[in-house]
Amino acid sequence: MTTPPPPPEGMPAQGAGGLVYPQSDDDKTMGMIAHGASIFAGFLAPLIIMLAKKDSAFAQQEAKEALNFSILILILSIPTCGLAALVGIIFYIMGAIKVNGGEPYRYPFNWRIIK
Repeated sequence: MTTPPPPPEGMPAQGAGGLVYPQSDDDKTMGMIAHGASIFAGFLAPLIIMLAKKDSAFAQQEAKEALNFSILILILSIPTCGLAALVGIIFYIMGAIKVNGGEPYRYPFNWRIIK
């Protein structure tokens, strides 16, 4: 599989479905932290990254995805006595690994209230 050429300066690289791909290692790192740090900090980690990395379309995209998922897991943990949080940890790790590899990650189920 060949990778597409980099986009012109200042333009995000978009793939299928309008997903943005990382432009730098910093983009990948911030996306990975947004997913991985949610294990410990819940919705605060992706919220901080979303607010701090406004210049990175990839970091914004991944932080919003992780933030929406964190909010959903928080809501679902109440009636499931924390079982949803355990399932969430698995998906947070999967997201961090995939983003670290340079690909955007979409959770298999999510409530995308923040766009």
